[in-house]
Amino acid sequence: MSITARWDNEEKTAIRMIYHRMQWEWDDFHKALSQVQTLVNEATQQVAFMIDLTNARLGPSVLISHAKILHQLKKNPRVKMVIVVGADTFTQALYVSANASMKPEELFHFSSTLDEAYEAIHRNDNPAPKPNKWEYWEFVLGL
Repeated sequence: MSITARWDNEEKTAIRMIYHRMQWEWDDFHKALSQVQTLVNEATQQVAFMIDLTNARLGPSVLISHAKILHQLKKNPRVKMVIVVGADTFTQALYVSANASMKPEELFHFSSTLDEAYEAIHRNDNPAPKPNKWEYWEFVLGL
């Protein structure tokens, strides 16, 4: 298959859908999506879902077509975030403009590499504490 889906770690907290080559068929996409849905349904905790385009480039219209389908998956309460790995900046910009009416938390995240995707997952799981308003003003005013 030219697109596969699998657990990305032993803890089963991340799923990766991998496009293995440039040529693929819609049937490959739907089979991989079915596998993703199976993995999400068997998850015992929230999972991150990565769409790995490192070895295959999707044109903007294809990614947006896939995004419409994958947004349904993102609505599953077990999916905490969706990250697209390896999409070019033009495709990212078109995705953002095509989905301008969506809330930021509903949008996909983008990263250039898998390492960046793992960092985004880590930041999502361990957000930096926000300073209270007094700490903020003390910092701004240099107190």
